[in-house]
Amino acid sequence: MGKARYHEIMARGKPEKLYMILTKSQLEQLYEQARRDAPHETCGMIGGTNNRALKIYPIRNVAENRVKNYLMDG
Repeated sequence: MGKARYHEIMARGKPEKLYMILTKSQLEQLYEQARRDAPHETCGMIGGTNNRALKIYPIRNVAENRVKNYLMDG
């Protein structure tokens, strides 16, 4: 969502439902990362456009207590 569109939505005071469509492969990638990171919190970002995920960006959790908190390394 572009900056102008975000401000338009917020000006109306009614946030839209935000969602991202992922492929089965992308969803499996997220599940695998969560399993690998368990019991710690998993971090990352999903990049995409027009509500479609294009790339999954795993990010290392560097929080002191990674079981209860997250802090993305970056």
